Parts: sequence; structure tokens; C-alpha cells
Amino acid sequence: MGPSACLRIGGVRVVVTSHIAQMADRNFYRMVGIEPEAQQILVNKSSVHFRADFEPIATEIIVAVAPGAMPLCPSALPWTALRPGIRLKPLGPSFQ
Repeated sequence: MGPSACLRIGGVRVVVTSHIAQMADRNFYRMVGIEPEAQQILVNKSSVHFRADFEPIATEIIVAVAPGAMPLCPSALPWTALRPGIRLKPLGPSFQ
């Protein structure tokens, strides 16, 4: 993650890093002095990578969808040349 810092903005702490890194586990918070299990709310800018380590401590996971190069659900992409029968999401309709 490179040099990192925990900024305090009012009652909110924000972790910033100098290099892009996927939120793989709770140690990303611990390295800047935040104990994840002691927090009421954690917000991760990640869609999948965090789940394996955070789900055991989460009461609920809320997913926010934001615009960007890669949507949360690949079925939202404008596919035009997939092999017929490929499913765009689990148990979803087949590409025609």
C-alpha cells in the first residue's frame, strides 16, 4: 500500500494510501491503528476482496453501486460477442 495515513475528519477516520491495493483483510486497518472489531461501521472501497475476512465480524454488508469503468455486476456491460448460452450472472438468463 505504500506510505499510508489515518486522517480524522470530525468523528470519522479515513485511511489513505499512496498505492492502490485491494482491501484483502482487517490488517489493512490495523496498520494505521484502527481495530476493525471495535468499530460500529466500516466502509471499504472494494466489491469482493474484503468479504472473506470481514463477513465473520459483519452484522450486515451493504453494497453501494457507483459509476466507473467496471460495474459491480458484469451483466450491466454492453456485451455483443459472447458465445450463446453464457450466463451473465449466477442463475441469470443466458446470453442470446
